[in-house]
Amino acid sequence: MKPTDNVIRFIARCNDLTLQIRGIHSCINKSESPIEQIFIVALLVVMDISRIPLKAYYNYGIEVKAQANFGDYRVDFALNSYVSEIKRTVVVELDGHEFHDRTEKQRRYEKERDRYLQSSDDINAVLHYTGKEITDSPFNIAADVLSHLFPEASNAGMILTPHDSDYEDSIIPVR
Repeated sequence: MKPTDNVIRFIARCNDLTLQIRGIHSCINKSESPIEQIFIVALLVVMDISRIPLKAYYNYGIEVKAQANFGDYRVDFALNSYVSEIKRTVVVELDGHEFHDRTEKQRRYEKERDRYLQSSDDINAVLHYTGKEITDSPFNIAADVLSHLFPEASNAGMILTPHDSDYEDSIIPVR
């Protein structure tokens, strides 16, 4: 491979990352807590390492919606996969103690919402993570979410975290 080929590959990779960052920016702006922002950034990193694009810029990939509505209920994140013919939707709730389960009314609302979401034919999984899980292991949580969207890729070991690969080589694939 000629050095100019490496430069072209590097520039193309940077352009892909720029598009992904722009696409995720609106989710960060809509997020309502620091743990939601941490999750979005970790999700972007794991998507990049695993070579999963945002649908906003391609005809396939993942569509990420922050503060998404389902019926009368709002969820922290809804992720839709458009990689295979089978569309999968995963709802992610990040349960920081400041925003969840503080009163009986909040607990009742969340339980009703979960029952509604779990009974929907359009949703494949409703996943809850604590704020501590997000701050302690954001990349593993992001990989877990992606494994629910792409079980085949997960079973094949194709969903990676920075701990599973040399992330620097993943960002700058110049060899």
